[in-house]
Amino acid sequence: MISKDLMETLEETAVYIIDTSLKETSSGNWITYADDIPTEIISQELYKKHINDIINIMLEHKAVADIVVSPDGTIDMCMYLAYCQSYEPFEDDHHTKSTLADRLDEGKRRAAQHEQSENKNTNRKQGLRE
Repeated sequence: MISKDLMETLEETAVYIIDTSLKETSSGNWITYADDIPTEIISQELYKKHINDIINIMLEHKAVADIVVSPDGTIDMCMYLAYCQSYEPFEDDHHTKSTLADRLDEGKRRAAQHEQSENKNTNRKQGLRE
């Protein structure tokens, strides 16, 4: 069981990582190393011990598309471009002519497709077990 104080620390850590990533990325991808996180927020030891809890909190955020964590605690994150404050489209990027609302709608559509695909896979696996 995680104490209320620890949960607050884990949530603060998740928010710090997400906010920093959304502010700094120009492409929707961002890597956070364990030592990038200020020890005023969380100790390295506590971070490494609770990395999975932090990731689970982060995955609930609407801007987070995907996260990969390496054994050393490095977080490689992809975020939906509609939420990235420093997004810089390439000249040939089809998003250059679309509005922020269009990009948000596209992200929602892709997320819904992903969810439908996951549901089909789950149903298929359940059918194989029966």
